[in-house]
Amino acid sequence: MKKQTYIVVAALVVVAAFLGAAAGYWLAQPEPAGIPGWADDNDTIDVKVILSENNGQNPITYYFKIPKDKNYTLLELMERKFMIEHTGGFITSIQGRQASNADQTAWMYDINGEMALVGASQYQIKDGDVYHWDLRPWQ
Repeated sequence: MKKQTYIVVAALVVVAAFLGAAAGYWLAQPEPAGIPGWADDNDTIDVKVILSENNGQNPITYYFKIPKDKNYTLLELMERKFMIEHTGGFITSIQGRQASNADQTAWMYDINGEMALVGASQYQIKDGDVYHWDLRPWQ
């Protein structure tokens, strides 16, 4: 019985050592570049989207890598990454959180800490941008 336990333990040690060596080798490999389906950092732009309510309460932050060749507007980015509703370029609902005329609330956004001067359908996303959407009273 002791001999069988010794053999099983020895086999487990050999398997663990093999898997550890294989994992170390795999982790040490550089990421493939130029292979279809793999995004190279030079081929993408990084953007951050923050969703909150009532002037920044309960923020949720999302990070995205977008292929440079997509040339998305902010509205297109929001349509592709979130469940939204919009009317005439104005976003009225994000992830099921609806703006309300009765409550006098609206989804308002800023770009890199500055109030947006154009609608989301007119703004071309840029590398490093931070878009902060906040559901808040319009008064």
